[in-house]
Amino acid sequence: MHAHRHAEEPTVIVHPTESTIDVSAQSSSEKLYTTTEQDPPTPRPSNRLYESARSFLPLSVIAFGGPPAHIALLHNTFVVRKKWLDDTLFGEYFAVSQALPGPGSTEMLFSIAIHRGGIWAGLVGFVCWSIPGLIIMTALGLGVSHLPSPLPDWLIHLQNGISAAVVGLVAQAGTSLARKIVVNKDTLAVCTLAACAAVLWSASWLEPVVIAVGGILTFVLVKCHARWDARRAKRDRTQEPTPLEAAHVEVEVREEYPAHNPISWKTGVAIMIVWLILLIVCMVLKPHVASIRPLAVLTQFFVAGCVIFGGGPVVIPLLYSYVVVPGWLSERDFLLGVALIQALPGPNFNFAAYCGALALAPYGTAAGIGGALLGYIGIFTPGLALNAAAMPLWARVRKSKVLVHVLPGMNAAAVGLVYAAAYLLWQKGVVRGAVVRPLGDFPFYAVVAGVAYVLVDAGMRTVIVMVLGCLAGLLSWGLGI
Repeated sequence: MHAHRHAEEPTVIVHPTESTIDVSAQSSSEKLYTTTEQDPPTPRPSNRLYESARSFLPLSVIAFGGPPAHIALLHNTFVVRKKWLDDTLFGEYFAVSQALPGPGSTEMLFSIAIHRGGIWAGLVGFVCWSIPGLIIMTALGLGVSHLPSPLPDWLIHLQNGISAAVVGLVAQAGTSLARKIVVNKDTLAVCTLAACAAVLWSASWLEPVVIAVGGILTFVLVKCHARWDARRAKRDRTQEPTPLEAAHVEVEVREEYPAHNPISWKTGVAIMIVWLILLIVCMVLKPHVASIRPLAVLTQFFVAGCVIFGGGPVVIPLLYSYVVVPGWLSERDFLLGVALIQALPGPNFNFAAYCGALALAPYGTAAGIGGALLGYIGIFTPGLALNAAAMPLWARVRKSKVLVHVLPGMNAAAVGLVYAAAYLLWQKGVVRGAVVRPLGDFPFYAVVAGVAYVLVDAGMRTVIVMVLGCLAGLLSWGLGI
């Protein structure tokens, strides 16, 4: 990853007390990125729901590879092609989604849909994004006892081809974001440190902490640079103090992609309060409703949705203790579900529908379908509610003078997390029997990842690259690689 100094310069107006100074160039530590591209016209209210459904439903059938691939797909679709938002706002939404519990990539999609068309468009986008996986995982949950426990060899190779292509997509998404966000030495340092932290340590709380620390670091670095510049100017007596060091300075960042506020901040606070109350109620009720299976499923998955940080990769190991330990699922059925969800498109949180269906399947098919819906609603609701509540609050604070310097670090840290995800996917890219091995152990799959990176970077659509990854996996099966 490289700092791209040729990225667009921001349009910043500095308003001192008595005069206006137009700042067209600042020190590298004070560059604030804003795009100058035109925001596409927002559709009429009558068309917003249709546009949301039309945009998100096709993605639901090609979104293989888990959250990192989903982020790459969303970036390529809504930043590069549709231009609904720019890289900076995309990075901000990504940072917020990673700082909240729940399904990170789904919350990211939810934010984009709300930004474009409002809360109802967000809900339509979420349903279209998740409903195909919900239906498939529910059906598999109901019929899993009739499926062979080992996956067919051709399906394993198909999954390996998809995984290799996903590595290339995720790495390219990181590069594309870095071209606009990692614009100076400070953001490059934060991005690198964030990537290293995510690679070296694994914890559910790591991502929100890394993003917060990234913001703090850039804020401190900007202040240090300003102080150093002031001392140098005083010593040389030839350099004027930078405008941002002057007294009574106001900074206005001109935005061509303003954050939309379809929900008031008061409503956001109310949603957070209700979320907290429901969490407390569910935690209190959990021990007392264990014998009432439908209520137990709903409360169990609601609590899981409230405490899962890190998105899809975290949900599967956490749910083991939630559904296998109580005896709702056998270990065989759980592991089979893990393999199936990895081979299917859509959010990994749809795994809750599979678990819910199996939890209530002994009571009949209708009960199994109801259990899938309870698991689905329970695990998705907390994260989406918090995301909807956070958006208006974020819109109020994102232009503050402090956040002007904090946001570049948060965004740079988020880019580092994307690069780390690409590396971690590389390390777990190929399944051989019961062992997961790195792509580097198989030159064929390493080439597939590299070709996928180049093709997406050259402008090829993600869906075509994913199809090529599938074909590469089948080719490896046919060749016995």
